[in-house]
Amino acid sequence: PDYAAHLEHLRRCHPDRPVPTQREFYEAFVEARYADGPTRCC
Repeated sequence: PDYAAHLEHLRRCHPDRPVPTQREFYEAFVEARYADGPTRCC
């Protein structure tokens, strides 16, 4: 995930949204990516 690109996107397209810290951004990315658990049985 590219935090700098995400910040630029937020500033351009969503200036009213709060800016997450780098840690918050990364944690949200990991949660979204792996929240459903394993995608295979092994």
